[in-house]
Amino acid sequence: MLPGIANCLTKVYYSRPLYSSSYASELEAILLALHHAPRHNRLPILSDNQAAILQVQSLLKGRTSLFRSVFASILREIQKALHSRHTPTHIAYIPA
Repeated sequence: MLPGIANCLTKVYYSRPLYSSSYASELEAILLALHHAPRHNRLPILSDNQAAILQVQSLLKGRTSLFRSVFASILREIQKALHSRHTPTHIAYIPA
């Protein structure tokens, strides 16, 4: 470790890269929010990525046909995280 680095360390959350796209990055960010937010608190998720919002809304409604996509793995993780929450999770679009 470089001298002085220990005093300025920041906690970084990292998952695995899926694909290089804003959609994939948004799904990763949603999953991280679900994993790190307290399960007993309401969780609003705001995003400017409409495709990611539609996917998560479909998961909230219990649709699993999404699991045939190349993003099936992370969508399953998001669905599992959504179902483990004890309070509602709200997702909404905000313009960029």
